[in-house]
Amino acid sequence: MMLDRNLAVVLSRLAGLLGQAVPAHRFGMMSRTTEGLMVDHLSREERLKAWWLGRFPTAHIHAMDPKNLKPSDFPLLWVGSEGEQVLLVRGGSGRHRLTCQDPEGNPCVLPMADARQGRLLKLSIMPARASQGTAP
Repeated sequence: MMLDRNLAVVLSRLAGLLGQAVPAHRFGMMSRTTEGLMVDHLSREERLKAWWLGRFPTAHIHAMDPKNLKPSDFPLLWVGSEGEQVLLVRGGSGRHRLTCQDPEGNPCVLPMADARQGRLLKLSIMPARASQGTAP
């Protein structure tokens, strides 16, 4: 049984955009965090972080300021203030709205005023290197 289908689907789509094929059920079937906590007792944002870091242990997650977004910041995830809604944010549409995709795959627009009511999160697969041009 998948715990939070909408979140699992959006995380799967984000992973795909970042070059990783992760089926939604790989996220949705994780019932415990790496620390052993039950994910169904976590807020949606904390569950999102636990599932992402459970799949990508070296990943980095940080909040983004909606006022300072640039094209290279996308894709992002947006979580509503009460955790009721989660959207894949694919880009900006002018300065006043974001182009998104809901868990069903439908395109939608998120006004910037609404974006500020929730949290925009940048999820990576691996942490950014300290300096560019260094050998792995």
